[in-house]
Amino acid sequence: MGFGYNVRIIREKGLDYFGVTGLGDGFTCLNVYFPSVDTSLIILENQMPENSEFWSYKEAVIKNIVLESSTGK
Repeated sequence: MGFGYNVRIIREKGLDYFGVTGLGDGFTCLNVYFPSVDTSLIILENQMPENSEFWSYKEAVIKNIVLESSTGK
């Protein structure tokens, strides 16, 4: 459930993190913070695929790499 500026508290692969995303004509972005490992990840992309299934695909792949490296899972 989002709060404030739609910041979400997420638990994934045993790690809690805060996240917010953005989307507009021609850009997508992701900002997440993993407090237990004091790591921030900010991704700004100035292009947007026409197919909505891929709007946040790259951001999710990168976030999952960071998540897996932080948890070893």
